[in-house]
Amino acid sequence: MSVLNELRAAMTEPGIKGALAQQLHDITEQYNDGILTEAEFKDLVEQIADVQANDELAGDEVTSRWVVNITKVILSAV
Repeated sequence: MSVLNELRAAMTEPGIKGALAQQLHDITEQYNDGILTEAEFKDLVEQIADVQANDELAGDEVTSRWVVNITKVILSAV
């Protein structure tokens, strides 16, 4: 499954996972469309992985791991 397809599937989930998937999807689309530079893209993805995921997912280890893994995949594709 491609990263964008995985993000699209996760966007339908309720709660924080769906919201983070939506943010990551939007950022990826903006980068692919040339709206964001590579540096801006990487910074935004890293912020989601580091800040939002840790703050909002402190008690949800499964979703926290998903966020870490998906952001690693996204960043490795750049």
